[in-house]
Amino acid sequence: MQFFVLLEEKNIFYGTNLAVYGTFNRMNDKSYIELVTQAKSGDQRAWNVLQKRFSGFADKFAFKILNDEDLSQDVVQESFWDLYQNLEKITTPSAFPTLLKRVIIKHGDRILRKKERQNLVFVDPNQIDQNSKHSHSSLLEKECYETIFKNVKKLAPSDQKLIDLYYYKN
Repeated sequence: MQFFVLLEEKNIFYGTNLAVYGTFNRMNDKSYIELVTQAKSGDQRAWNVLQKRFSGFADKFAFKILNDEDLSQDVVQESFWDLYQNLEKITTPSAFPTLLKRVIIKHGDRILRKKERQNLVFVDPNQIDQNSKHSHSSLLEKECYETIFKNVKKLAPSDQKLIDLYYYKN
């Protein structure tokens, strides 16, 4: 159960989970459904209010996915931009929170997959130093890489080229 109090002398609007400082105007009175509908018709102010209203939630949700504040801010920005570009495709304005979550998940997943790919290291087995201190581990690594190369060589030449360009030549 929520309660709201407007302190006119200080221009502060309080709610149980919300404290927004600044001027209180009629746009803040509107439900997000009305704001989505107005934003779809081209009202930029309605979109700005909608974005401000959901930005706190979006930041927290993206941070839970990525555990990185900078990346989560990037994801939130990309998500709002994606939704703004596709406003006309929103057929059910009441689904806006769900759509926002899905877009954040989509962009967050893209970044997580990109980070995973950057952590993968592929080395040419011929470049592994045989005289290293850990000869047992380097021999094992070389054997693994040679197995990979042997299996890649079984592919069609066009597929070999793709793997070579993607993993070894970046």
